[in-house]
Amino acid sequence: MQKTKGEDQMSKLDLVNIKQGSDSTTEFSNGNTLPYTMLPFGMNAFCPMTDENSCYFQPRSRRLFGIRLTHQPSPWIGDYGQMLIMPETGGFNTGMLPRASSYTPKKSTLRPDYIDITFNRYGVRTELSPTERGAAMKFTFDGREGPNRICFFSMGFYAQFHMDIEKKELTGFTRALRHGGDPKKFAEYFVIRFEGEIDAENTQRHWFEETERVNDRGEKEKRNEDRFDTGRDADGFGCDYSVAFFSHTVTVRMATSYISAEQARVNLDREIGTRSFEEVRDAAAAVWEERLGSVEIEHRDPEQVKTFYTCLYRAHTFPHRFYEISEDGRILHYNTVTHETVPGVSYVDNGFWDTGRTCYSFYSLMCPDDLKEMIQGYLNIYKDSGWLPKWLGPGEIGAMPGTFIDCVLADAAVKGILTREQTELALEAMIHHAEVKPSIPINGRWGINEFKELGYVPYEGFGESVNHTLDYAFGDFCIGQIASLLGKKDVAEKYYARSLNYRNLYNKEKGWMIGRDRNGEWRKDFDEFAWGRDYCEAGTWQGTWAVFHDFMGLADLMGGRDVMVERLDKVHTTPPYFKTGGYWFEIHEMSEMACEDFGQCAICNQPSFHIPYASAAAGKRSTTQQVVRRMTSKLFSYKDDGFPGDEDNGSMSCWYLMSAMGIYPFCVGTGEFVVGAPRFDKMTVTLGNGNKLTIIAENNEEEFLYCSSIKWNGNELDKAYIDYSELMKGGELRFVMSPVPDDSLLPPDKLPMSISRKMDGAL
Repeated sequence: MQKTKGEDQMSKLDLVNIKQGSDSTTEFSNGNTLPYTMLPFGMNAFCPMTDENSCYFQPRSRRLFGIRLTHQPSPWIGDYGQMLIMPETGGFNTGMLPRASSYTPKKSTLRPDYIDITFNRYGVRTELSPTERGAAMKFTFDGREGPNRICFFSMGFYAQFHMDIEKKELTGFTRALRHGGDPKKFAEYFVIRFEGEIDAENTQRHWFEETERVNDRGEKEKRNEDRFDTGRDADGFGCDYSVAFFSHTVTVRMATSYISAEQARVNLDREIGTRSFEEVRDAAAAVWEERLGSVEIEHRDPEQVKTFYTCLYRAHTFPHRFYEISEDGRILHYNTVTHETVPGVSYVDNGFWDTGRTCYSFYSLMCPDDLKEMIQGYLNIYKDSGWLPKWLGPGEIGAMPGTFIDCVLADAAVKGILTREQTELALEAMIHHAEVKPSIPINGRWGINEFKELGYVPYEGFGESVNHTLDYAFGDFCIGQIASLLGKKDVAEKYYARSLNYRNLYNKEKGWMIGRDRNGEWRKDFDEFAWGRDYCEAGTWQGTWAVFHDFMGLADLMGGRDVMVERLDKVHTTPPYFKTGGYWFEIHEMSEMACEDFGQCAICNQPSFHIPYASAAAGKRSTTQQVVRRMTSKLFSYKDDGFPGDEDNGSMSCWYLMSAMGIYPFCVGTGEFVVGAPRFDKMTVTLGNGNKLTIIAENNEEEFLYCSSIKWNGNELDKAYIDYSELMKGGELRFVMSPVPDDSLLPPDKLPMSISRKMDGAL
């Protein structure tokens, strides 16, 4: 069990604050997260609902609308398949405000495995524990007023309910969906079983009926009127259902399906059946304790230990499983394009522009079997739709530049996680979006024909053109990596060469990546501090460095490695000045960069994730060491405001987790982890293959920001990185911390791979 100095052994779950990052607004993000109670990568999550907007949980609120069945991957994307569960007493209230109740956070429990909240207005203790595709709940009414009710709200979307009083079973579906599919064909089916004495006379349905009336001006107008009765079926937009009970303790067992009501029943029988609430809760706790127990920490500061385990929980909340197992054992999923049920696994609720930089590299260390299944899910989406995914929620949304699924596939392939068949299919799919112009812009690469013809994406007609160009160049490198792995030399050479197209946007006079028009002219009104237009959620101070695969080639453009190192130091020391540029107003990422005060390194957002490690990748480890140590100490905590910006599907949590371990995947798709500086005195990590990785920081004082020695298995680590294959063998990574920096540069042959060097020497 985990220990902190001077403390007894304790449950890892007790160290997790699932509200981390939820104290956010659209104007300023401390994570923009929601407190999910769910199983790792589960299909469903559950969350208290305090507000009616997309950031629907606020930790400072004392008002509850209910417990929400949710799948929301981001407040910027929105939820789907949602349903609100609310206990009440007395009359059946349908409006949000009329039925809302206060609750007392200090007397409530919100954990990955368990919710325990009392709705003060009604005197109802509500407990919930999840399964992968459902949950068990227990409601305890204090008897102050009858009837006792459990209400199910469709939240304004089309829904159907059918109540079987004799079977004590509520079935139906909701079509709650705004993006990522066709809401007329999408459905989340549910089966809900009750254990308690039902009050049939007070069990009610609610729906809206269109009526016509004459207003004060004598004009006829139509309006929706609330309707209630004891009917057993409800059907329509915004219909709801309330089940009443004589019992004061009611156990509820539920499961959902994207396939059918029958499959929802199969899921319920398999995952819960007749198990008691306590048995379901114990099972959920055991799953989480195993996941969290993969890391043991010894450290003097329990607050920092809580931050690590809280981020470790959040790293396991996305992506969500989107497949089910039929009664006869077949694995099936709902195809969001054809609306058919098809064989195979599927995973959704992920934006690869965010997660591709960190999450999947972390999974390759900690849970490679899960990673292999996730990637098979993404390859199945290619089979389903003809395109690899970019942003799934649950179907393709098409947000953000580039095709960062490329590095996810290449990384798993070079690490030996994929089968030959998976690797070949991945190459086929990646080449498809690297060559074929999509008929609709949510798929593939925007401006791919221009990229192939001109060697860059012009800013005319294409926003965020610098990001697109650099990301496509990186994606082509990833294609080259898989082609090389498969022995397809000609293909590898083609895409490695195309990966150098990033050079076409580097303006040597200005020293920055700058947009160009179709005639090759540079943007005339370029401003190095302006955000937007040619850059995504950043400016050129952040965007220029996105040449992960050829960092020394970028150094050559800048005038040499010494110049690059000096410029990287300036990134961290130049004040966080910005201009709103193409955004016309101050977006929250600008505000966060200014408040963090880490110079122009806007670690609040994904384009800057690699920048703290860029100095080490260029050979100057001391800058990386002090910046990373300061960031992990000052910008991250387990508290409700615990992140420096949008957490985005685990991406920021995984940045912190690997940084705390002293390693980072600077160029995803190579298997190399650049070495930084660890957070804790000692960590023992049980890797996904069962081997142990021990990370030790000697002299680990808070003000000791630098490393005077780094040893791997007793030998001095004289290069900037360590390979995945070595890490997975297990061993000891030992750092000796120091208050004095070593500003010397590592030799060029000790730096991470740069493709231009590899091409000069090997192709």
